[in-house]
Amino acid sequence: MSRLEDKDKAARRRKKDKALAKTRTKIAKSMYKFTPDSPNRYTKRHALGCSNSRCYLCHGNKLLKKDTLQEKREKQKDKFDN
Repeated sequence: MSRLEDKDKAARRRKKDKALAKTRTKIAKSMYKFTPDSPNRYTKRHALGCSNSRCYLCHGNKLLKKDTLQEKREKQKDKFDN
């Protein structure tokens, strides 16, 4: 890759990250009624996530081993095919 292509790729990534952070900050402001101290706080984490992998509120389906929406669709499709 040439240097110009690398610069263009990095610029697009930064633009995407900035837009994502802006959207997630907007979500945090509407849900929690506060302004984050750093504008880039939500570039790598979601505004509504607790970042705890064992949280039953966020990951209840996974921890309770419930079927996902895709698995439910497959079971329903198999049921009607037979």
